[in-house]
Amino acid sequence: MTTLNPKVDLFIADGCGRCDYYATDKCKVRFWQPELQLVREIMLETGLDEEIKWGVPVYCFQGKNIVITGALKDCVTLGFFKGVLLKDPLKVLEKQGQNVQSARILRFTSVDQISKLSDTIKKFVEEAVTLEERGAKVEFNKAPEPVPKNCSKNFRSYRP
Repeated sequence: MTTLNPKVDLFIADGCGRCDYYATDKCKVRFWQPELQLVREIMLETGLDEEIKWGVPVYCFQGKNIVITGALKDCVTLGFFKGVLLKDPLKVLEKQGQNVQSARILRFTSVDQISKLSDTIKKFVEEAVTLEERGAKVEFNKAPEPVPKNCSKNFRSYRP
């Protein structure tokens, strides 16, 4: 089991600190405390290192980012940085946006949902660590979004 990181305790208690709602009852992180705490407990059982990056908990293996957690207005998320490479027979991993190439997330709105997927989460983490150990890479589309015709490739030459 991983050692608790006190910065994650502060995150769950008060939020990420990136908005005016930090440490208030309006903070979305504080709304989802039970769910975030359970996600944390599951992640700690995986043996990954618990860190805070970008203001939110990130779980790492040998310095490599594996999983990121967070709270949105309507759910808690658990994101796998190389999620596109994971086997997902239950089809529970989601692409967060149409232009996301690598990451895949799980969305939760209750402690019960998280509990039911606890073993699946651990299997995803195990697979993600194995992929990292093997040096697996995501092949990124070099031009995922079309560039508008009026944009120059050399943005330094742009003059309004």
